[in-house]
Parts: sequence; structure tokens; C-alpha cells
Amino acid sequence: MSELTGIVYVEFDSEEALEQFDTYFDFDTRPRFVEDAPANQAKLVERAEYIEYPREVKLASRLSKFYFYWFDSDPMETLTVISELGCFFNVKKLFAYVQNDEEYQEYFRLQNNQVETAYIVNEDEFPIHDAELEKRLQSYQFDERALLYVVKKFS
Repeated sequence: MSELTGIVYVEFDSEEALEQFDTYFDFDTRPRFVEDAPANQAKLVERAEYIEYPREVKLASRLSKFYFYWFDSDPMETLTVISELGCFFNVKKLFAYVQNDEEYQEYFRLQNNQVETAYIVNEDEFPIHDAELEKRLQSYQFDERALLYVVKKFS
């Protein structure tokens, strides 16, 4: 199986919430010990301790960002913790895309501490099949523009 890569899109209602969320995705700012964070974030510090850091972070807008990943371990663990962080910091929208060389391409909605499949590309057993959607995603080469399209369609 090829290496898994992914993109996470996050959107908040305030810059402050985005900044607080973002501290968990930077090696220099992620709290390493429970004592390094406010008491109400102790569980988050413990949960986030071993999740992967993104290889790149891009500002999408004043209130949103993309986090780009090469997953060395199970992406579902990282996405689950990201969902928990998003819930804690009152995320407005949180979606992810995970793929391996176009053999497997799945879009996820992360909400309420859960990771739910929003859409799987070219999967006959997935209940939703949308040829137009897949054509659009392919035209965007399954990049962050495609993820934004999925966010708008499934929000």
C-alpha cells in the first residue's frame, strides 16, 4: 500500500479560536505537558501528544486554514484527535481528505468528536455516487480546491 497523504480544512468564527486550535499543530507551540496548558485543556494535551504534525500549513482565509499531511501512522487516529480539538474550540467547519495514489480517496466530515465519511471517490459500495462531483474533484486534481468544493457541498 502506498503512503497516505491528506489535507485537513478548518474554519472558525473567530481568529482567536483559530489561533488556539492552531497551537496544537506547530511543534514549537503544542503543549508537551498537561502543566503547559490551561487546566480545561489537560485532556486535549494528552490526546494530542502523539498525533502527527502537518508537513505544511496554508492560510485559506482570515478564519480558515489547510493542514497538509504525510501520514506515517493510522490517519484515523490523527483525524479523531483533530475532531476533538475542533469540538473543544468550537470549530465551524472541519473536513479532511485522505488518499494514496488515487487508489483510495476519501473525504471526511469531522464533527462532534467523530470522523464521518462524507464521500468516497470511485467506490461502488458507497451509497452516494455522483459522477459530476467526481469529475469536478478530478478537474481540481484532488487538491485543496477539491476539498473546499466538498466542504461547500456537504456543509
